[in-house]
Amino acid sequence: MSKLVLELQADALNPNISVPDLLRKALTVSKKLGIDQIEKWILAELNGYSEKESVPAYRLIRGHIMVWNPYRGWQPLYCENHRIMEKLATRRLIQSIPELNSFKDDTKEIHMTFPEKTKLQLMKGMEIPLEPILHVSPSTVVGILDTVRNMVLEWSLELEQKGIFGEGMTFSTEEKRTANQVTYQITNHIGNMNQSQLQQASPEAI
Repeated sequence: MSKLVLELQADALNPNISVPDLLRKALTVSKKLGIDQIEKWILAELNGYSEKESVPAYRLIRGHIMVWNPYRGWQPLYCENHRIMEKLATRRLIQSIPELNSFKDDTKEIHMTFPEKTKLQLMKGMEIPLEPILHVSPSTVVGILDTVRNMVLEWSLELEQKGIFGEGMTFSTEEKRTANQVTYQITNHIGNMNQSQLQQASPEAI
């Protein structure tokens, strides 16, 4: 009979298995073992984070603030206050893994808008008001997907080291007990959360 944890490892190592599908199998494992913290993380990754929720550090990304000049194309937006610009160029990526997965093969930069109030404040300081857009490299999304894949792989390896394999789609009582007595390395990534203040930064927040 197949071992569910070993199947999870094989899927994590298989680039043809999408990260959303990998997370669904990881959710099955965590649910059957009763590991609440990891289950909560997987559900957040599958469904996306809310605007008010903290996100893991790997979801804190950086882009370039650009404006569209109808005569010269995209141009970088300059501001004397580098601290504010750094905050505005930093964003919490709250989209679900299935949504991010749909962007992974895109070769074009991802364009992210600013909240209306922030956008208007930025445009107010321009000689010619042009809408600012945050440009994010597609490689940023790929990096998040790879991080999540690696985290699932590391967790499945930890389960194996503790003698937790599963038989088919079930785990023994002893395996469940052992699984809930272990502190997993994956919790270090999950616990390193970032709040939403960076996303709320504005030119007035000096």
